[in-house]
Amino acid sequence: MFVSSRNAARSQLAAALLRELGGSAIKAYSCGVPGQIADQLSPVARQVLHKAGISSEGLKPKDWSTLVQPGAPKMDFVITLEGTLGLPLPLWPGQPEQALWHFPALEPGDTQAQQLTQATQMLYALQRRLELLVALHNKAGRPRELRDDLRDLARH
Repeated sequence: MFVSSRNAARSQLAAALLRELGGSAIKAYSCGVPGQIADQLSPVARQVLHKAGISSEGLKPKDWSTLVQPGAPKMDFVITLEGTLGLPLPLWPGQPEQALWHFPALEPGDTQAQQLTQATQMLYALQRRLELLVALHNKAGRPRELRDDLRDLARH
């Protein structure tokens, strides 16, 4: 699962990309902080996914409240995409491995062209990390074996 405050761009890009890379073998989720959620998927994120040939169908911002309730899907990994969310992370079902992969938010004052460039660069950087994560996941087989690798990927 990928977490960012508004769940409008960064975490949505990461989850959509992981769904594409992992196929049916990996389930990917995204969420944001309650009270900070955007009204809709960022149009820039939608455009970048479309240009990359990745579906944005069904993507909509949501907070983490439904993902921490009893019966929620158990996550292997929770990757936070920003250093400060404004609230502490909840206790996730299944005690997943956690890591911080910091990606700056799209700047609201930037032009759409600048935001498209930022989002495209973010997608490519996420792609490199997620390709490695998928390869390591397929090799290791168990999430606990990937703890250090997951955190090391933050430096790539």
